[in-house]
Amino acid sequence: MRKVVAKYVDQLGPDIHALQISKDCELLSVSSEDPTLEIRYPELSKTINNNDVIFRSKLEEIDRIHGPQIQVLCPVHRVVIDDVSKKVLGFTSQYIAGGTLENYNQTFYFRWLKQLTDAIDDLNLHCGIAHQDVAPRNVLIDPSTNELKSVPHHEQRVHKVESLDHWDVKLPLEDGKGGITAYRRFMAEWATGRRTTRAIKHYSEEAPYEGDMRKRTIAQRMGDYVTSWERPAQKDN
Repeated sequence: MRKVVAKYVDQLGPDIHALQISKDCELLSVSSEDPTLEIRYPELSKTINNNDVIFRSKLEEIDRIHGPQIQVLCPVHRVVIDDVSKKVLGFTSQYIAGGTLENYNQTFYFRWLKQLTDAIDDLNLHCGIAHQDVAPRNVLIDPSTNELKSVPHHEQRVHKVESLDHWDVKLPLEDGKGGITAYRRFMAEWATGRRTTRAIKHYSEEAPYEGDMRKRTIAQRMGDYVTSWERPAQKDN
């Protein structure tokens, strides 16, 4: 889909929000109707120190990453707030220079496997959060400690992994740990335990949402402030 959009993007105006593409990847029609829903951001807690806050206008995007204060997760560096509404938009993470598992070709340590499952357990069972994107590209290696750091949020379905007759070894495994059999046994034991553990049912246990969802164009017509994420592309110098 990216290649299809790239083919036509220079022909489209900034007010175009939707494209209709044929099976042959030809542009059929465009729409200027903005389908984006209004996002209602939370208020900034009074317990957050001013030194831990940064206005969105002070940020410069250098890359996009897909990060609660859990040991294996990248720690929150600054809380990002809107310049006008002062509401919380997100957060920044500290830069880790070690790269990701996607480009790593050395030993995959057994302890790393437990660090990842512990992080998932903490998110699921204590915070009610599903990471949903535990993948090599989102797992960083901290060169100062040689430990993993995961960048939080489609988890691989465990039963599909467990049902594989053979696990392909993509990286050298740690010596003296029993090889792929030990790694596979650990994952099976962890998955079995999780199936019998009650997790926080995030959406059913939280307070019900009050109010109607509306498009941001409707909110703007009603005179309400809406955070806009559109901005000119930032190019490398």
